[in-house]
This record gives sequence, C-alpha cells and structure tokens, in this order.
Amino acid sequence: MTATSSPIYRWRLGDVEITRVLEFEAALFEAAVIHPEASPDIIERHRSWLTPTLMDPVSGFMIFAFHSTVIKTPRATILVDTCSGNGKERPHKLRYHRKNWPYLANLAAAGFSPEDIDYVLCTHLHADHVSGGRRLAEISGAAYVLHESADTQYGFQRVRDGEVLDLGNVKIHVLHTPGHTPEHISLLVTDKTRGAEPWFLLTGHTLMVGDVGRTELATAPEAGAAQLFRTIQRLKEFPEYLEILPGAYAGSVCGRALSGKAISTIGFERRFNRAFQISTVEQFVEFMLQSIPAPPPNAAAVRALNQGRAA
Repeated sequence: MTATSSPIYRWRLGDVEITRVLEFEAALFEAAVIHPEASPDIIERHRSWLTPTLMDPVSGFMIFAFHSTVIKTPRATILVDTCSGNGKERPHKLRYHRKNWPYLANLAAAGFSPEDIDYVLCTHLHADHVSGGRRLAEISGAAYVLHESADTQYGFQRVRDGEVLDLGNVKIHVLHTPGHTPEHISLLVTDKTRGAEPWFLLTGHTLMVGDVGRTELATAPEAGAAQLFRTIQRLKEFPEYLEILPGAYAGSVCGRALSGKAISTIGFERRFNRAFQISTVEQFVEFMLQSIPAPPPNAAAVRALNQGRAA
C-alpha cells in the first residue's frame, strides 16, 4: 500500500475540525467471507457496481479499509480508533506480522504529526484488527484512553460514563455504550460556538448507518444483545437532528446490513434502521441472534492482543 495524499473526509464548523484519515486499504477477503448470505450468482450479478471501489476487478476479493477519526479543537487534538501502525505483533496472521504501513505518512498527509496528538482514544478493544493506538500514544506522548472497565494488562487513562473533557468551547461527553463489547464508549460532542445542544455523536461500533454492532465477539451473544438494547434505548433519547459518525461501514465484519455512508442522524436511523426500531428486549435479542456472520479471522486472539495478553 502506498501513502495517500489527502484524508478521506475533512470538515470544519465552529471550533471543531473533523478529519477521517485512511490508514489501510487492500483486497483481502473473498466476497463470501464478507457476505456469507449472498450466493456466487448474486455476487456476480452485482459485480459491475462493486468494482473497482468495493471489489478488486482482478482477484474478485472485497476491498477492506481502516480509517481513524481526528477531532481537532483549539485546545486539543484527539485521535479516535486508530487501526494501523508499524511493527505490530500479529503472530496469528504472518503476512501482517510486524509489517510496516504508510500510517504516519498518511497522518502527515492529513496535516498531523504524532506530536500534535494529545489523546489517543479507543471506543473499545477491537476483535477485527490489532489496534495501533497504544504504539501511537507511546510515540507521541499522548494519553491512551479507554473506558474504566476495559480489561487489559497495561495501564491507560480511565474514563467513566458522564465524564466531560472540557476543551473550552468544545465539550466531549463520554457515554458508556456497552453491547458490541462490554467496555464500549461513545463520544458526544458539543461546540458552544454553534449552540448549546450537542452536534454529533461518535458511535464506534454501537449504532451505525443501517445497522448496529454485532454482540458475540466479546461476550455471550444473548448477554451482549441485552446490553446493546439498553444502550440503544439511551441513544433514542437524543434529538433526531443529532448526527452520528460511526466507526464502521459496508464491508466491515462488525455488522450485517451496514451502509457505505459515513454519516447519518438519530432521526434517519429511527425511521430506516430496522435494529434501531425494535422496542422490546426479547425481540431485539432474537433479531441479533439471526444470521450472525462468520467472526473475523482469529477474533479471540486479536482481542487478546489488544488487551495486552498473549494470543
């Protein structure tokens, strides 16, 4: 993979600048791995619009990408859910073991050096990739931030539900939003130069465009689904205009019916996201246990590595 010359998205309103940085992109998986419910005939019928953006025209493999989100304010710069990084241990996947990616080059192309980062925050301990967050925090001297319940073998800056990161006009409220994983958090951002009401919510792998996060990668499926249902009821209390910025899109193994859109609103998902519409915990658990896709390769080993444990 070569370095990119620009971020995926960048927009600025008031005192907040949001940048999404491409970290990694490659044709990795056969279509049946990402879409197990689709027959070869269905995949072939859709090949014309899948290629070349979503499917490699030569190999037929689905194109997989990771990105991170950078929130920049006058007082601090926060990197959320960085995925890649150099020299990471991947003993379960030798072709990626200790491999170097143009991660810092891509960050630089987006206008950031490691020294610019004040906080490296992970919404949760991932099971689909080995996070580069801790390594970047070490390089940059930034604080590495997780929810206080995160079960790790290393130290980190703990945040709890309701905690507020005060960045002057910008306030970031931490919400504990378990379900996809027990320690999952979301970030509610308010920019007082625009108004007193919150502007957007970084939802990680909890609420996404068209779907919600799967619930069996870190807990028993039923327990995770019940937790996620309670989280969703909490999210439904926010105003319909609140924008959501999820951490996964179409092609990710962390959901089943994900859209390729990068942004939505609480109101749009309330109307068109089937999982977000379910009103009882029993129906929701039943829904979440249907058609569970295959787990990411070596999911347990990957999550163990992100916890600082031997895989």
